[in-house]
Amino acid sequence: MRVIISIHGIDELIKANTQFIKALEKGEITEQILDKIVRSAKYNAPRKTGTLVKAIRWVKEGNGRYAIICDATNQNGDPYPNFLEFGTRFIPIGSVEAPRVYKTTTGKTAQMPFIRPAIYRMSKNFAGMISDVVKKIYK
Repeated sequence: MRVIISIHGIDELIKANTQFIKALEKGEITEQILDKIVRSAKYNAPRKTGTLVKAIRWVKEGNGRYAIICDATNQNGDPYPNFLEFGTRFIPIGSVEAPRVYKTTTGKTAQMPFIRPAIYRMSKNFAGMISDVVKKIYK
């Protein structure tokens, strides 16, 4: 008795795996995820003048480390993104799970943080985001 097993497409799978590993090593997948986080943060950021939105970006810090930053300054040169992201005693801020909800007796709507909710949403949808990236490589 003799059983013959034939596997088709192994060369394509090896090629796709090689592309995936190269993309991981170059940081392309991480950068695609960071791009999505930055787009989400820009979408949710206050845009009175547009300065804040333009200042949101990611930077590579080396050795697989990346940072999402916003270094906008007002007309006097004072940095203000931290106040909008983390709040002050005069600026109530929502949480990452509920960015617009602020428990107050005055009933004010909270200022919505913009970077932390974007990261939070990414962490909740990480498997789906990775799946999307993998689908592009393994078409």
